[in-house]
Amino acid sequence: MTAQANPLVSVVIPAFNRAFILPEALDSILAQTFKDFEVLVVDDGSTDDTEEVLRPYVARHGVRFLRQANQGPAAARNRGIEAARGKYVAFLDSDDLWLPIKLSVQIPRMEAHPEAVMSYGNVLNFTPETGAVRLRYRPKAMRSGDLYRLLVYKKILCLPSTVVVRKEVAQRVGGFDEALRRSEDRDFSIRMARQGPFLGSPEPVSVMRLHDCVNPKDVADDLPYDAVYSADQRVVGKMLDSDPGLRAIARRIRSRYHFVWGLGYLAAGERRKARRQFWRSVCENPLQLRAYFDGTRSLLR
Repeated sequence: MTAQANPLVSVVIPAFNRAFILPEALDSILAQTFKDFEVLVVDDGSTDDTEEVLRPYVARHGVRFLRQANQGPAAARNRGIEAARGKYVAFLDSDDLWLPIKLSVQIPRMEAHPEAVMSYGNVLNFTPETGAVRLRYRPKAMRSGDLYRLLVYKKILCLPSTVVVRKEVAQRVGGFDEALRRSEDRDFSIRMARQGPFLGSPEPVSVMRLHDCVNPKDVADDLPYDAVYSADQRVVGKMLDSDPGLRAIARRIRSRYHFVWGLGYLAAGERRKARRQFWRSVCENPLQLRAYFDGTRSLLR
């Protein structure tokens, strides 16, 4: 790959202290069968030798290197979106990989469907310690069309390293919420889904390393579940405040999220907080029967 003045796709990699693994991410981009792209690495205040590791890629392949003080992945992605020269922006987290077909699968579909604002795809989970690889989602779960209500209710499937967006739409919604160190991808996808349909690719397009096998991590990776809860609360609050059409089902939505947060606290071993969330779920929607069951289960552990 050589630098292009007018690429169709801009690939944005936010990076924080991942010099030891960043070349693998870059090599997976350079191995794409689709070639009309540029690469931007946004160094989010790294203190390792990220810049030195990138020099050969800048010199030989025209990779663009942007540096900023540490502000988190949302701010780094936004910096990349603003600097992007392509019609489309694709994201790759610095510890993940792309499969060679990734852009060849997604870009022609986006070109064929000008109404679509985002493409996302399936993922292979990879455990470096054991070499185990498994498909993350069932292919039929990768849906296309108007996914707004699905994203409102359910856990996000649009993992950043699989996503391609139309740059002008990403800018229209204001990019990623830089106040979030967690759930910023979910928040972004919900706002994008209000703008138009998504295209889901059932075949895997990216490889995700399990995070307990990769160090160092972004500081957000080590935050307690309270931080996840706080971030999700902000996402839900923004969602309900911005869309009057959700008011009629707001209690069902809040019940769903309190239930999910209860499961999160239960998995974190914080049973008292889990019971509180299950109780709130039932108060919002007495028909949330699983909250009764899991609330009882939290008492017995």
